[in-house]
Formats: sequence, C-alpha cells, structure tokens
Amino acid sequence: MGRKYSMRVLILGLATLVSQINLGWIVRGLHPNILEVQFTFSAERFWAIVDAWGPVGTAIYLSHFPWDWIHILLYAMLGIAICRRNGLFSRLPDVPRRLWALVLPLAGLMDMLENAAQLYLLAGASNGGGFVVPASALCSTLKWSLVLAFFGACLWMWLAPLNGQASVRAGATARAGTQR
Repeated sequence: MGRKYSMRVLILGLATLVSQINLGWIVRGLHPNILEVQFTFSAERFWAIVDAWGPVGTAIYLSHFPWDWIHILLYAMLGIAICRRNGLFSRLPDVPRRLWALVLPLAGLMDMLENAAQLYLLAGASNGGGFVVPASALCSTLKWSLVLAFFGACLWMWLAPLNGQASVRAGATARAGTQR
C-alpha cells in the first residue's frame, strides 16, 4: 500500500471516528437510545420514544442531524478510499473491488433516507407515521447491514494473509488459466 493511500485512509478513518464519537456524545443522554428509534418499525413505538424524550430530548436528537450529514460524507469517502486500487481490497479484480467501493456510499444513501424520513416525521408533516416509520427503519437496517458487511470484508481482507490463504487475485488468475 502506498504512502498516499495510507495517509488518506488514516485521515478519513480518524475523521470518521471523531465524527462518530461526536454523534455519540450529542445523543448520549437520550433514553430510549438512538438505536431504538432507528430500528423501530412501529409508528406507535416511534412516537412513544419521542414522547419519552420530551421536548428537550427531541431538540437534542434534532441537533445531531447537521453533524450526521457530515458523518455520512466522511464514512462514504472512507469506504471508497479503502477500496482504492492500491488499498486493502487491491487483491480483488477490478469489478468486485469497485463494487465493494460502493457499499459505504450506498449505506450513506440509506442513512440520508432514514434521516429525511425522521426529520419529516418530527416536523409534523406526517399523519402519525404510516409507512414512513417502517421505511425509515428499513433504511436503517439496510444501512447497518451494509456497514457490518463492509467492515467484515475489511477484516477478512486484512486477516486472510495471516490465515495462510493465497491472495484472491492469484487464485482467480490460476483458475482462469486452467482448462476444464
């Protein structure tokens, strides 16, 4: 891995970590916590959480959104940087590597849709939530699934050489050269 790559990933990784800590700090006092509202598929439960927060908790929750938009941009850029040609996924052929580079930006898109749905609900633009609450929860579930899949793949790419496995690209090249 090149020095430029390492520095870019390091800077984006640290910025994303600081951003995540900042978001956690902002919403730390919310009970029920932010994950409960993200994974709530029921409009009744969503509004019960908002009621439990009260006006102060709801204001705290709303105050995290501007920072969350920045956070989305940071982690999407980090995913792309990690998958660069000379990065952690460099063992993969171009197409799978480029597909992996889209995973965190896609998670970011789900995060933006989730945020938009929740802001829509909290602005009072919806009649109780209807399909908006389950749609928001679905976006959140997809977001977290993509994030976990990406970091699982990163861990696998990082640990695979430690397990004595040949590189993915070398294996693909060897298979392509064999006749059936």
